[in-house]
Amino acid sequence: MKYFLFLASLTLLLTGSHANARECYTLDEARAEQIIRIHSELMVVGLNCQHRANLTNAYQEYKRFTNQHAYLLEQQDSVMEAFYTSNGIDKPSRAVHNFRTSIVNKIASDAAIRPDGFCATYGSRLNFARGLNTQQLMKWASSYPISKPLCGQY
Repeated sequence: MKYFLFLASLTLLLTGSHANARECYTLDEARAEQIIRIHSELMVVGLNCQHRANLTNAYQEYKRFTNQHAYLLEQQDSVMEAFYTSNGIDKPSRAVHNFRTSIVNKIASDAAIRPDGFCATYGSRLNFARGLNTQQLMKWASSYPISKPLCGQY
């Protein structure tokens, strides 16, 4: 019996910090993830497609996009940090960094397999993103996938 109580207590201790973890996003959290996905994707395009004939300034376009939307990008990082904090993550900024890195690694893997096909498919997104204002960017972002369902919609 003592052993059972010990295991039960240990289980509560180990899972207690994440007991209130949400497995869903609010609308703001979903949009934040989508914006982070777009920004990460554009970075990979900028780095991998800059030597393609029709994308000679790809990295400069990525940097221009980043500068144009710096405030929005910072806001989205903050939204995701708050999400991770509310889920008991000790280092929420590290969690956002890790999340962003996982997105970049996935996209970069796709780019490495077929660089010409990748650049042909994704390269035009840099030109598209160039002229977007914040409202248009948010609308575009809504077409991107999210890794968790919206709260109340599963």
